[in-house]
Amino acid sequence: MSTATEHKGCRVCGRTDVGLKKDGTLRMHVHAAYKGSGFLRPGGSRCDGVGHPPKGALGTYARTVVDALRPHFDDLGKLYIAEVIGEAIQKHRTSPSNAFEALLDERGNWRLKPDGRDTGRVRLACYRFTESDADRDLVERINALLADLRG
Repeated sequence: MSTATEHKGCRVCGRTDVGLKKDGTLRMHVHAAYKGSGFLRPGGSRCDGVGHPPKGALGTYARTVVDALRPHFDDLGKLYIAEVIGEAIQKHRTSPSNAFEALLDERGNWRLKPDGRDTGRVRLACYRFTESDADRDLVERINALLADLRG
């Protein structure tokens, strides 16, 4: 970013003409699809991306989740994989979805899923056919750590 006002746009509505606050999050703006037509969308025409970082920038929660998972999953040591997983977490944080899922290994044994107890947060899940005690212990430890994260 060359200036404080340039960014890749809102994750929710895609608008790029939105200003940033001093903390780097998006200012209040109208959802692109409902611009000038607030009665079409329940709750008005304001976009839900307000207060979240724009595309290409990760918020505190997404960064801390990736940092917490990195020692346990070697692939997160690769910058491009960490960026993809971080962007997926940030997208889920901005627009929570029950369908969210991020694979942490190539076989799909380890996944991030929505944390049903707290909207917009994630939890670790193991999908091995033969889950070991070590796997269950790792899931418990990481999920306790993720539950304590703020951001």
